[in-house]
Amino acid sequence: MFDVFETRRLTYARLECDMGNRYLCDVLGEMKQCWETRNFAPINGLIEECQTLANRMESALSDKRNVLTYEQRRPQLKDEIKELEWKKEELEEQVRSLEFRIKELKHDNPELKEKE
Repeated sequence: MFDVFETRRLTYARLECDMGNRYLCDVLGEMKQCWETRNFAPINGLIEECQTLANRMESALSDKRNVLTYEQRRPQLKDEIKELEWKKEELEEQVRSLEFRIKELKHDNPELKEKE
């Protein structure tokens, strides 16, 4: 039979290897095992891991909600972009028209050429 320190070492070694694929229910199951065997040596680490996994789960739910919000706003933003591009084209056309008008005025009025 393992002593307390050997059990703790094995538990932490397994935690380091499996950290990527652990689920909250697995950690809670190990906590239940600690109670059943009355071996509370790894309980502090399991509590910390449980908190970490729960925080990650909450964060993932929040991220998922944000993605859904962005997907709902996307068509509206695309419409805004199209409208702004249309306004930009209109303004560019007005600039070209004004530049052409300035050239005409300079051509018709030689005094304006001298002032430059």
